[in-house]
Amino acid sequence: MIESFITDAHIVEGGFAIIGFIIAEIFFKTKNVLVFECIRWYIIWLCRKYGVNFYKSIKRTNDLKNYKFSMYPFPKILKF
Repeated sequence: MIESFITDAHIVEGGFAIIGFIIAEIFFKTKNVLVFECIRWYIIWLCRKYGVNFYKSIKRTNDLKNYKFSMYPFPKILKF
């Protein structure tokens, strides 16, 4: 049986992607769809990358543990 894991960094990355999406939706409305989609993708990408790097630097500074979340067959949290 194969187990798949989601790490704590993946969850934080998803949260920063949502923040980037909201920022793009609020501030960058244009009539040209292609320009809007390019700007939105770039903002989401920047928020994800800067956010995850910030999160990892905080983890290293404060010596926090890593976590894995297993979803299959039953949800559980593992420390490593």
